[in-house]
Amino acid sequence: MFTVFRFMSLKWLNIDVLIFFDWMKKRKCKLKVVVLTVIICKNQNLIVRLHYSCNFDLTTYMGICFRMVLNHTLKERQWGFTLLELLIVIAILSILTAIAVPSIIKRIPDYRLKSAARDVVSCLQQAKMRAVKDNSDVVIALDPANNHYIAYVDMVKAASGNPPVFDFDGTDPDDFKIMEKIMPAGVDFYNSSFQTHGASALTYVSFDSRGMPSQIDGGTGFGNGSIFMKNNNSLYLRVIVNLSGNIRIQKSMDGTNWH
Repeated sequence: MFTVFRFMSLKWLNIDVLIFFDWMKKRKCKLKVVVLTVIICKNQNLIVRLHYSCNFDLTTYMGICFRMVLNHTLKERQWGFTLLELLIVIAILSILTAIAVPSIIKRIPDYRLKSAARDVVSCLQQAKMRAVKDNSDVVIALDPANNHYIAYVDMVKAASGNPPVFDFDGTDPDDFKIMEKIMPAGVDFYNSSFQTHGASALTYVSFDSRGMPSQIDGGTGFGNGSIFMKNNNSLYLRVIVNLSGNIRIQKSMDGTNWH
C-alpha cells in the first residue's frame, strides 16, 4: 500500500514524498521512503529537481531538506566589497605606486639612451647593407652639436683621393638619403673616434662596396671607430664598428671602463 502527499510547501520550496507501508513480520508497520522528489522553485522557475531513493527515518529526511534549503540560500546571496575592504585595497595600491613610480621615472632616461643606441646600430647596419647592394660607398654623417645624424649614398665624388673623397654635404640631387634621426631629449653624442672632414665639426662613418669601414679622407688606413653617447643619469654607451664591419654596443657607468 502506498500514498503520495506534499510534505512541505513554502514560497519557493515544494517537497513531495511517495511512501508505502511495508507489512513486516508480526504485522509491524514500518515506514519506507521509496522516492523523494524535491522541487525548489523561485519566481515560477524550476531550479533543482532531485530524485532520491533510500531507506531512512523522518529525522534524516528533515535534515537533508533543511541542508538543501540552506545551500540554496547561500548560493543566492549577493557578494560584494565592504567600505573597509575597499579602503584597505586603495591604501595598498597607493603604497605600491609610491614605491614603483619614482623608480620607473628614474629609469626612463636609461631606456631612451638604449633605444637611441639601437637606432644608431640599425642605421649603421642599413648603410652597410646598402653599400654592398649598390656597390657604392655609403656615409653616415654625425652632428654632435645638434644631436643629429644622417646616412646617405653620395654619388658625387671628388676627382682626387684613393679611395675617392666624397662630397659630404648630403644635399646634392645625386645624394640618396637612407635614414635621418634626431637624438631623443636627454641623450647626447659626446664623442666619436671616427674621422672628421676638413674644417667641419661633423664626424663621418663610411662603408665601402664590400661592407667594410673605410677612411673618408683618401687615406689607406682602416675606418673602424666608436660613437659615444650618454644621458643625464651618468650612463654611457658606445657603438663600436670593428675592422671587419661588425657592430656592437658597450656600456659604462663612468665613461672609462667598458663592458
